[in-house]
This record gives sequence, C-alpha cells and structure tokens, in this order.
Amino acid sequence: NVYASAARGFEAPTLNELFYSGSGNGFNFRLKPATSTNLEAGVKARVNNNTHVNAAVFQVHTDDELVVDASSGGRTSYKNASKTVRQGVEVSLDSSLPYGFTTRWALTSLHAVYDEAFGAVAKGSRLPGVPSANLFAELAWKDSLERFGAAFEGVASNKVYAEDSNRERPAPGYSVFNARARAQER
Repeated sequence: NVYASAARGFEAPTLNELFYSGSGNGFNFRLKPATSTNLEAGVKARVNNNTHVNAAVFQVHTDDELVVDASSGGRTSYKNASKTVRQGVEVSLDSSLPYGFTTRWALTSLHAVYDEAFGAVAKGSRLPGVPSANLFAELAWKDSLERFGAAFEGVASNKVYAEDSNRERPAPGYSVFNARARAQER
C-alpha cells in the first residue's frame, strides 16, 4: 500500500505556558498558538508471509513555535519562536521467524531545526531535546502455547542540544538495553 497525507495543525498555549510572563506581570497574553503544515508519504508492504516493512518520509513546517523564554526560581516563561521545520524518514521491519522468534526494527532519522532566526538563535540551529536519529531493535520468543516468553531489546538515540542556540555542549547520545521474561499459567 502506498499512502500520502497532508494536514494543518494548531497548538494553543497551555495554562502553564500562559500563567507566567517574563516580566512577572501575571498572564502572558502575548503568546500566540503554533500552527503547522504536515506532509507525509509512505509505503506499507508485505515482503512475504512473515515480514512487513513500513517506510515514510515526512515534513512539518511550524509557525510561532512555543519555546522557553526564561526559567528562574522555579518559574518558566514562554514565548513564540520563529518558524521551524522537521524533515525525516522512518523505516520499520517486523518479522516472524521459526521456532517462535520475532524481530522488530525501527529507525528514525530527523532533521529538526529553526527555519528562521529569532533573538540569539541562528537559522539552522537544531531544536533542543530532539535527536537526529533513533533506533529500536527487539528479538522476542514465545512458546507455541504462549505460556513462556522472553525478549531482548535495545534503544539508541543520537546526541541532543539542551538549549535553542546550540552554543552549549550537547547531551551525549545513549543506548539502553532491556531484557524481559514472562511465564503464564494455563
């Protein structure tokens, strides 16, 4: 199956974002809602009876992105940034293997940046807290009666910036590995 979608989005400021203005004068009535245009195209395919592949490309343009203005003494104020763009590719693969094994893989590559400068933030600065790549992988097993099961999975993420200007050293990437086991009485 091949698909495409287009949509418009709207994110109104939350009460928490409106509650404190940077000048300390009560509500921040200057905040505007963020609006976005979203495009996505992809394919969902069955490679064989045991393997499914999904792939998608997407792009999101946002105007008036809501960002942190200042944070001090437990109070955070927000403001509208300029334009942002998120462009990416997602690919996933699910397979059933012999003897009760299954695998799942998912990879996301994401270019998320400020598309227009504002304040001290240059055009092209990466959005804080958004990694450029994520990987998920899992190998699982269950017996034919589904009484016992086990899985091993890994998640890896690329570095992220913690602030808008990208001048500070980014937080390093990481990997997490998990194992689980299951037993159920029948």
